[in-house]
Amino acid sequence: MQKRDTATMLLNSVYHIQGSDGTTILDRAVFEHNLLSASKLYNNITFEELGALLETPPAKAERIASHMISEGRMNGYIDQISSVVHFETREILPQWDKQIQSLCYQVNSLIEKIAAAEPEWMAKLMEEEMIQ
Repeated sequence: MQKRDTATMLLNSVYHIQGSDGTTILDRAVFEHNLLSASKLYNNITFEELGALLETPPAKAERIASHMISEGRMNGYIDQISSVVHFETREILPQWDKQIQSLCYQVNSLIEKIAAAEPEWMAKLMEEEMIQ
């Protein structure tokens, strides 16, 4: 039970780490999830409307959309002159693959942070996993 409590405490603290833009990992995940949901409902949306939808300033909404498009996690393009994000549809399976890949990268990043904070606990946990 103590291991689970320690892991929960570490994960909770990692979720509250702020990035360079001031958002937490959890906030960023929620923004990205909501943006992906919007991409399924709309063909296009203005930065202003997207910001209102995500409850964030329009410039930040544009940055998040741009980042996701450039990483291939969302299909579309940005028209900066018109201040509009245009969403494009694509096949579901490749999109799921990208989302699963992104989730795996995020989980791996969390594990690396936990290992850096608690190396002895992580070594013991890995040893126990190898025995099973």
